[in-house]
Amino acid sequence: SFEVSFKSGEYCGGGTGGTITKEGGDFKVPCTTIDAWIAEHHISPSLIKLDIEGAEYRGLLGARKTLTETKNLKILLEVHQNFLGRFGDSEQDVHALLRELGYDAIWLDKDCFCTHYWVYQKNKC
Repeated sequence: SFEVSFKSGEYCGGGTGGTITKEGGDFKVPCTTIDAWIAEHHISPSLIKLDIEGAEYRGLLGARKTLTETKNLKILLEVHQNFLGRFGDSEQDVHALLRELGYDAIWLDKDCFCTHYWVYQKNKC
């Protein structure tokens, strides 16, 4: 697990985001990876939805074990192309990682904030 730091008054979001406000100023939020959460709760997901405001590549990296070991896993993926750069990532990074892990994506739709994909495993059944 790890923490993400926020500064009070910082703009944080995409289409539905807003400004972080907290009396007393800056604060930290405890976080975990998908792999750690799944191991802790002893589950095997069939669907993962990722809508994480530009941290999609980082979220997928934190789910690498789950994505590799879970059969028939599907992902509803919302890629915020305008915000990936905040983390030094690109939409090409997201798709390259998915291909490396044996996944393919079907484009669903796109607006000014994000692109939606249905992601599935190519060769596992």
